[in-house]
Amino acid sequence: MALLRNPDNPEAAFDHYQSNNPEQTEDYRGYTEQEFILSPKQLRSVSVFPGSCPTGISCPKGTEATAKGTRVDLKDPPSYRQSQKDYSHQNRRTFGGSGNGEDDGSGGAPNNVYCQHCQKQKPVVFNNMCFDCANDGMVAFERDLSEPPPIVRTKEVPVAMAEWVDTSAIRLSRWLVDLIYEERELSLFHRSTFYKKYELYNLLTESFLQHKETLDKFHKYWIKFSRGSISAGNLILQVGALAKNHGIDRHVEVARIVKTLARHRKIFETQAYFDQFTENKLANELIGNNLATHNELYNLVYSQVDGQKKKELMDFIYQIFKQTSDLLAEKTVPSKYDTFRYLGELSRELFRDYRFGFPNYRDGQLDIIPWGFGQHTFITQSNRHKLERNLQSQTLYGLGFYVSDNNPSTPEEVKAIFTGLAILSTSLMESGKFMHKLSQDQRELFIDFAKIARKELTNLLNSTSSEQKNAFLSSMFFVFGEVTRELADELAQEQSSTPVSEAQAALRTAAEPRHEQTTGYTLDSPLPEEIFTDYGYEIGTKWKMFARRTEAGFREPQLEAIDHDNRQLFEKVMAMLHQWKRGSRRPITFRDFLSTLKKIDRNDIRSSIEKRYNLPQL
Repeated sequence: MALLRNPDNPEAAFDHYQSNNPEQTEDYRGYTEQEFILSPKQLRSVSVFPGSCPTGISCPKGTEATAKGTRVDLKDPPSYRQSQKDYSHQNRRTFGGSGNGEDDGSGGAPNNVYCQHCQKQKPVVFNNMCFDCANDGMVAFERDLSEPPPIVRTKEVPVAMAEWVDTSAIRLSRWLVDLIYEERELSLFHRSTFYKKYELYNLLTESFLQHKETLDKFHKYWIKFSRGSISAGNLILQVGALAKNHGIDRHVEVARIVKTLARHRKIFETQAYFDQFTENKLANELIGNNLATHNELYNLVYSQVDGQKKKELMDFIYQIFKQTSDLLAEKTVPSKYDTFRYLGELSRELFRDYRFGFPNYRDGQLDIIPWGFGQHTFITQSNRHKLERNLQSQTLYGLGFYVSDNNPSTPEEVKAIFTGLAILSTSLMESGKFMHKLSQDQRELFIDFAKIARKELTNLLNSTSSEQKNAFLSSMFFVFGEVTRELADELAQEQSSTPVSEAQAALRTAAEPRHEQTTGYTLDSPLPEEIFTDYGYEIGTKWKMFARRTEAGFREPQLEAIDHDNRQLFEKVMAMLHQWKRGSRRPITFRDFLSTLKKIDRNDIRSSIEKRYNLPQL
């Protein structure tokens, strides 16, 4: 800087600098002594950069050493290093010397020169750059070292939202599968006889009730469940698979059903079973395995079929029964006094459990009138004297007038109710005990009429539109949880074991004496399902003896379990018979059933079956 102020006389400039900075004299003399040989023009062309050889002049020692590849001694004299330290200390305090723009001898006063980076006239502070450019350079340099390089995307990457999955439902569904696989489900999910099937049907079909194709598939499993082939737990898994076809998660559907059964046990289980087993095992199992919480089960809501809706369904069923009775007007029916008395008891039970009765419209409002009370029954004050004549049989048409004489009921209502009771008593398992009360001759007459009534009902429905038939099936399931065995066979696509057509059977029934028509059965034919319902109740208190004589050879613990799980005698018999059927390695035949009856000395039942199905005597 001193040379720049007096370029024409460099020696005078140096003397001036030396007089003002006497401590630097040693530094100068420590270097190779040589004269100043630079002219003013050459001096002006010199550019000095810290740590670099000045441009415009030669550096013999450094250049030659570098060129020759020899080691360069970069150690500076101590006085030089101290001067550099003092210089740095001064620059940390200020870039402008004393700050008054005058020369204080330190060389710190800034000059306004062009910044080589931005080409603007600004004070330079580093590498011929102004403060702003030098600062920006350092910031960029420091950022490159401390921050990761930025991610540059050349295309848009689609980002999806994670869908919520009910993992608790998956766990519950897997728990049920394991339960069935380990054959432990019957302790929590029962056979059909323990449930109010009409309520269970409503719960299971909630997700696909409007989808006929799916409903038809479900009915196949429902028939198996009703006939004791599968448990409720297995049926629930099938419902989950069917619901999946309509966009419903199968695990969620299974969890919904299982939790509802646990929460509203009293709605779905029969009163007899509910009273016998007070502990809610299913709810305890779910909570104990962390599959549900107390609050979750407590707040679970279930919607039953509306009462008015049930009346409408019952009205529709009654109208179908009424049309069927018109086709049966000339068929023979039992008509002894005791038969009417037991039919009155049956009709009251069906009203209590299912609201069975006949419709009555008053002021535009539909109501269902129970049969078996007051003037709407078979035995009234006005007809009692006639019924006491104890006629063994008469036509259904004659019965209508016989009972309704001097009563508010019409002959059409009597015929429709009698036909409905015949169909329902042989279709609902819990109604089968009614048969046990009838005398032998009245029972056979009633069974024959019921069989014809069920077939006429099937023929009637098949002659109407598919919508009407489906409506009847749905109505029966919602009100009773069951359909007739003939309709059930159609739903399950099971072919009747009888090779005789329905038309031929109807003709023979009308033309030939009862029990003597040719049916096409042999002793080795598979036993029809109707045998259990029609004759099972007659086994009565000998059901354990019967079980021990079968080829299955029931063990005592099995019989004790059946005895414990079923309250009514008829239910014990039916549970034993169906367990025999499920456990048999081959289809049970007439020979199996009749030979077992012979072993327990019930030849009366055996003879009745042989006569009815035209079988040779065993």
